[in-house]
Amino acid sequence: RCLENGWALIPQERAGRRGTAQIDGRALKWGQYTAKAPSAREVKHWSLQAPTSNGAILLGVPSGLVFAIDIDVYEEDLSMEIQNRADEILGVTRFIRQGQAPKMAMFYRVKSVEDLPANRSWRLLDGEHKMVTQNGLEILGHGQLITAYGYHHKTDKYFVWEGPQPFSHATTDVPVVTPARIEEFVAAVQDIRPFHRNAGNLSATAEFSTDGEVKMPKLTLADGRTEWVEKDGIVVDGREAYLWSLANITVRGNADVAVNNPASLR
Repeated sequence: RCLENGWALIPQERAGRRGTAQIDGRALKWGQYTAKAPSAREVKHWSLQAPTSNGAILLGVPSGLVFAIDIDVYEEDLSMEIQNRADEILGVTRFIRQGQAPKMAMFYRVKSVEDLPANRSWRLLDGEHKMVTQNGLEILGHGQLITAYGYHHKTDKYFVWEGPQPFSHATTDVPVVTPARIEEFVAAVQDIRPFHRNAGNLSATAEFSTDGEVKMPKLTLADGRTEWVEKDGIVVDGREAYLWSLANITVRGNADVAVNNPASLR
């Protein structure tokens, strides 16, 4: 039913890092579906192979240009204030999914591929604008997965939709917003709580080892991130995201070398 309504759902493991489900004996490689949604035959095959798995929306092109604003905020008043600001600037969306209250994911869409927002994430400062908190905000755009249905690995409860959802409503029912409005919303959130200005919003952390004058990183995906899939130490899906993070973290970890002897980073 979700596929008929224009939503591309990928079967997802319930525990751990919530990677893709095991299909035909291995983790499903979902990268190919970022350009085109899976077929009804494929979805049926997945449902037979992984009937108890969660379902994650593959955002962007395969799901009718839908994206998500993930309000990853643990303070109820702050979460509600950000939601209210979204209603004011982006318009009211009834497509809201809750996993771990008071955190919320709000769904919108754009008119064209060019209007899809970049994938971005921020941590918010505390009320005194001094300390970094666990509260965060994410914009999840093309090629990102967000759990829609199933079991939350931290709350021991199921994900809940407050109203319309992929099973019952089409992607064309999701309200449309413009890039300008998205940026206005991001700025409004910063007025509520400033963002922590770190070295970058990367999806992975790294441990460094030294190889000559260059520090070489070993990447570990941050909890809950699914930009790539590893099996037995080998990246089997999402190689472009892995290589981007590897290059980014390598250069940041070797700033002096990058300026003075960039050839050594090749």
